[in-house]
Amino acid sequence: MSHQPLKPGGIPFLRKIKPSYLVLLALVPLFIYLFTQNKLYREAFIFILPGLKMTLALSISGYLLASILGLLVAGMQFLVAKPRTLISYTIAGLVLVAISLSLLRVPQNTYVLVGEATGTIAIIKNTPKEVSDPIRSGAYSETAGKRKFRAVPTAEIALGRLNDPNYNYTAVLIPKDKVPADSNIVWEKSVMSQNVKNAFMLLLGLGIFTLLLCFGSWHSGEHPLTIFAELYIDLIRGIPMLVLIIFIGLILPGVLQKMNILFEPENEFLRNLQRGTAAIGLAYAAYMAEIFRAGIQAIPKGQLEAGRSIGLTGTQVVRFIILPQALKIVMPPLGNEFIAMLKDTAIISLIGAGELARKSREFGAAKLNNLPPYYTVSFIYVLLTLSASSILKWLEKRTNNEER
Repeated sequence: MSHQPLKPGGIPFLRKIKPSYLVLLALVPLFIYLFTQNKLYREAFIFILPGLKMTLALSISGYLLASILGLLVAGMQFLVAKPRTLISYTIAGLVLVAISLSLLRVPQNTYVLVGEATGTIAIIKNTPKEVSDPIRSGAYSETAGKRKFRAVPTAEIALGRLNDPNYNYTAVLIPKDKVPADSNIVWEKSVMSQNVKNAFMLLLGLGIFTLLLCFGSWHSGEHPLTIFAELYIDLIRGIPMLVLIIFIGLILPGVLQKMNILFEPENEFLRNLQRGTAAIGLAYAAYMAEIFRAGIQAIPKGQLEAGRSIGLTGTQVVRFIILPQALKIVMPPLGNEFIAMLKDTAIISLIGAGELARKSREFGAAKLNNLPPYYTVSFIYVLLTLSASSILKWLEKRTNNEER
């Protein structure tokens, strides 16, 4: 039996195409036949295709965000703690805690229940929950009986309806500065304004977190930001991608909206793009950081010492010696991350973004037939991933040729 390797044959101009791609190309006529001859497949393709815009926008913007954040997180892992570092971060943490505690001295808003102890209560809109909940549950008084509640736009309207027989209100819950003189005050409570409360919680949380990082730095001798980077990577990689995207893209924006610190565009496409980019970018940044870290560590330390010996600063060494070589090393795994991110944009459909997967689901629900849309979206995803893979391989070969 001959042990000679099989010599390639076939058509010469097709030898540049991967054999696996040739097999897929042979199936293209089947899909073309389906889309041209089958009306339902044609309708599915036309309906789903607009979602390609959102998918590509999410992939590109999310990849750029993940790359930038990943590079920053990777750089944090190489920071060296100096004696002043721990002192500076400890002072910063204490200052944040002190500022947050000083907000407790800000005058609070007082709300009062005016009127009678029985009957229907009018509660103005945007009343803090810690004020309205005791009223709704009857916890404001041990003798409070079962009462009805109505929402009223403003304190002035509530007071005007208090004595109006057409509304039959017997009490109103309003700010104390709106209460007329000689009113019968049944109950009152003081609370922080929402903006002050948000600032207090944010500053206190940041201050305590910074102090915890300082404790870890004192205990290990590592830079506080290095500990933060390691914590970020371990947490993100320990949570399923589905859970991360739902939390970052859906739950977190809702919390930030209540705290009045989230700014979103009115356009639905841009709003979904912003949420999806943040979700997929923050989720993938941890994986990108590990790729960048591995690439940076692959650079021999002698090159860094050589750069410093010729008078380059630390920033110049990173810019002209480390990063150019590290980027060439990590290009293949970075390409794999882009292809994985391209496919994971389908999960973004869960937060309302109108990309390919959501469009296919909507078409299937409308036609009560899931086969045409999912066959179609699978075909589109294969085309996208094959195109991205081909471009990345071309970039990799070009990089290798430049090195030679």
